[in-house]
Amino acid sequence: MSRFHYIASNVEGKVIEGDITSGSSSAVLGWMSDQGLKPVSVKEIKTISWTKRSLKESINIEDKVFLTKYLGLMLKVGTDLFKAIDILIADFDKQSVKTLLLEIKDTLTKGQPLYTAFANHPKEFSPVFTSLIRAGEESGGLQETFDRLSHDTEKEKELRSKVKGALIYPVILVGLSLIILFLMVSLALPKIAEAFLSGAEEVPTFSKVVFGIGLFFRDYMLIILPVFIGTGFGLFYFFAKTEGGKKIWTRVVNKTPIVKGVVKKIAVQRFASTLSSLLRSGVPILDALEITADAVGSVELETILRRISREGIAKGLTVGE
Repeated sequence: MSRFHYIASNVEGKVIEGDITSGSSSAVLGWMSDQGLKPVSVKEIKTISWTKRSLKESINIEDKVFLTKYLGLMLKVGTDLFKAIDILIADFDKQSVKTLLLEIKDTLTKGQPLYTAFANHPKEFSPVFTSLIRAGEESGGLQETFDRLSHDTEKEKELRSKVKGALIYPVILVGLSLIILFLMVSLALPKIAEAFLSGAEEVPTFSKVVFGIGLFFRDYMLIILPVFIGTGFGLFYFFAKTEGGKKIWTRVVNKTPIVKGVVKKIAVQRFASTLSSLLRSGVPILDALEITADAVGSVELETILRRISREGIAKGLTVGE
């Protein structure tokens, strides 16, 4: 069975369109004839097989702000969700967002909940995001949910911008320091080593070791440089893309004196806004605490929240206790 989109006119000349499930376009034409409709067009709706890898290009936080803001706005003025999605598909130029919107439309056409379309892409949409949409659907407050998500996502965007602004200067300094150190070891140190080692005076053992490192860097530069670059990319992938690497990086950052305070403030802000949004949307407190624990980005705070949920509230204690 396939789905078809038809446009027809009735006996009064009024144009009617809609979707119908049927075995073939001929069967749809027969159904239209039985209904007294004059066919204008019948087109099969191509069903797309969606997977979690459908989005070849990531959806960034600006896209999320736009989506939630305008979906909330259009629902507020009474626009049908299908119509709102069609408008956004026409307005968006970014292919990944169009793909997501088409998936959402396909999901709703099949009669599935809206949140499942977002849940299919956990890298782009967190459990908090999908849980809020699910709660909004079940409570009938989807418009308020999109408004809340828009506000929270905008706040997160501003927070990220502030953090990047605060950390960019130290990162530049560290990067320049590493470049200067590499140039000194590979270029300046070998020349100093040759000057000292060519003399008649005995060079201390420690100095010989340092000079040896400089000469080694100079002689094997074509091997060392690619190894350093490859190691750098490998470490970046490990810490940024793997779960184990992310946990190690989080622990290191949480113990770094300069960054520790900033990370703690971000974690507390995420905890407060996430838990508040989930509870206001009607998510049960046990589920809300578990979802919030995954979202805070702090191992220490995550452990505390899980302990409160599993060892406290689950056993009948209050949050204060």
